[in-house]
Amino acid sequence: MTNDAYKDAHEKAESDLREAIRNRDYWTIQVAKLEQLAKSLASMSASSVKDQLTERDEIGIQEIIFTCIRQSGERLSATDIRDRLRDLQYDLTRYANPLAVIHSAIKRLVDGRFIEDVAGDGRYSVSSARMYGLSQESVEKIRTEVTRVFDEPKRKKKRWISRTLPKK
Repeated sequence: MTNDAYKDAHEKAESDLREAIRNRDYWTIQVAKLEQLAKSLASMSASSVKDQLTERDEIGIQEIIFTCIRQSGERLSATDIRDRLRDLQYDLTRYANPLAVIHSAIKRLVDGRFIEDVAGDGRYSVSSARMYGLSQESVEKIRTEVTRVFDEPKRKKKRWISRTLPKK
């Protein structure tokens, strides 16, 4: 394969990945909406249906918040997230203090380095490390290596010039 073929394959893979993430986000929200609907309908029906609903895995508040932030394309505050959850008709009435729950989920997402508050203004976006699928350790290794590489050519360049110039 030539470099162009690798580059084309890489661009295709990146494009497919972005599309898959958009699809995952769409389905995460759809599953959350259907869970809310199923719970509402279960409360009006027989208890055997309620028991079946509790056996399933639920999309948690942390996951739906992360999806909202990832889908937004802009930095979101806790109140922005609350408003988006309401727009999605996510049932926040089960929480005595929805903003406290949202803040707790945000803290866990920040601690897990899924999201970050770059400007320090309480508005969050997807962590650059997560955006590219890197662990924080990988980001630090890359940063160290890039710094080393950018510093190294200056030294090598001088050596190379001194070896290639004619001696007087």
